[in-house]
Amino acid sequence: MYILSKPNSQKQYTRYATQAAIAGASLLLTLLGSVPYAAYQYQQYPQKATHRSVVQNNAQQKAHARQLKTLSTKRRHLDRLTQSLLTKEPASKSTLSWEEVIAAEGGNRPSKNTSQLARRPQPIENRIASIAFPSPANFAFVDKPLNIPTTRAMAGNLPMGWPAASGYVSSNYGWRGRRMHYGIDIAARLGAEVLAVDDGIVTISKSMRGYGKIVEVEHGGIYSTRYAHNSKNLVKVGDRVRRGQVIGLVGATGRATGTHIHFEVRQYGKPINPRQYLNVASDFRLSDNRLLSLR
Repeated sequence: MYILSKPNSQKQYTRYATQAAIAGASLLLTLLGSVPYAAYQYQQYPQKATHRSVVQNNAQQKAHARQLKTLSTKRRHLDRLTQSLLTKEPASKSTLSWEEVIAAEGGNRPSKNTSQLARRPQPIENRIASIAFPSPANFAFVDKPLNIPTTRAMAGNLPMGWPAASGYVSSNYGWRGRRMHYGIDIAARLGAEVLAVDDGIVTISKSMRGYGKIVEVEHGGIYSTRYAHNSKNLVKVGDRVRRGQVIGLVGATGRATGTHIHFEVRQYGKPINPRQYLNVASDFRLSDNRLLSLR
C-alpha cells in the first residue's frame, strides 16, 4: 500500500490551495467586470425601446400618409369624372332599353338570358338627353285640383286613371318619422280591384319583404308603377296590360295595418311623388316619356 509522505502531502496541499485561490480570484474579477456591463445595458435598454417605438411610429405615419395620398387622388379623379359627365355631349341618340335602365340604376335586374346585359349602359345625363320628347304643343302639364277623398268619412269614387275605382288616401308620399314612405296608400275594401294606371309590361309579380304581394308594371322604358299589399296578383311577369285593367285584388299582405293599395311611381328606378302623375292622369300618360321630376 502506497502512503504519501508528509513533505509530499504538504506540497500537494499548497498546490491545491494556490489553484483554488486563482480560481476564486478569476471568478471575483469576472463578477466585478459584469456589474458595469450590466449597468450599461440597463441604461441603454430604455433608449433602445424608445428608438424601436419611434421607428414603429414613423412607419405608421408613412402608411397613413400613403393612404391619405391615395384617397386624395381618388377624390380628384371623381371630381374630374363628375365634371366630365355634366359637360359631356351625348354620344348617341338611340332609344335606351329598359334592361339598360335597370342595370344602371341598380334595381331589379332582368333575366340572364337577355343580350342587353352584355352592353354597358350610358351615363344618366346621356340617357336624359336622348329621350324622344313630344312636340312642344303637347308638352305642357295640366295640373287640375282634384277633390280626392282623404278620410274614411269622405271615402268615395276616385278619378279615372287611379289604381282603384273607389276609396280614400290614407297616407301620402313623404317621411314617416325616420322612415321614408315612397308612395301613397289608398284604403279600399278587401278584395277590391287593383287597376293598372297605364299601358305597360309586368316586370314583377311576387311576394317581397315589406311589400307583401306586389305587381310592378314598366311603362315606355322610363317609368314603372308598383301596386303592393295585394291579397292576390292576377298577372304574371311578361304580361302586357292596358290602362284600367285589373291586375290584382286589394289586401293587407306584407307590412300593412289595414287593407289598402300601396302605389308608387318610379322614374329610372327612383321613386317620385305619385301625385305628380295622378293630378294629370286624365291628360298625361307615363308612356309619353315626359320627365315628371323636371317639372
